[in-house]
Amino acid sequence: MNGEREGLGSQGRCGSCRELIAIMSEQEQLCARLLELSRAEREAILEGRVDLIEGVTREKAGLIAEMERHEQRRRSIAAEIARELGLAGETSLRSLAAQVGGPEGEELMEIWDRVATAATRLREANEGNLRLMSRSLDAVRDSLRELRRVVGVGDGYTPTGRPHMGAAANVAVDCHA
Repeated sequence: MNGEREGLGSQGRCGSCRELIAIMSEQEQLCARLLELSRAEREAILEGRVDLIEGVTREKAGLIAEMERHEQRRRSIAAEIARELGLAGETSLRSLAAQVGGPEGEELMEIWDRVATAATRLREANEGNLRLMSRSLDAVRDSLRELRRVVGVGDGYTPTGRPHMGAAANVAVDCHA
């Protein structure tokens, strides 16, 4: 079995391993592009450029859909290699790379580490953008609430059924003075 495993590692699975490495390399590139977009999104949020945020969001959605297709393909190829190795159940990529061994196994480990690092950076950037957007929305809501109070546009009705009126509605201005 060990000789068979070594033979598969260097010849029989080489095509599948190469394909897996290629897919993961594309995933790494997608993560890098998504990270660039997340940074652009952060700048747009800070500048209050809703038009830019919308464009970045659309582009990110397309890349995320592409990433999901790559991930499905990656899992399929990894499962195929695991079956060839006689491994049962879902196997981690790290375990799979160790079983493949040789240059392909090392390259799989390296690309997996790079993809995992890129995905972590992307997640952190997106979480930061989410926090920033959330704070921005809170500030906008607070401003709207204050503006409604000052202008006299209420949020609902009084217990007697009359609309809430803000402070500005109660201010009398003598235009003749």
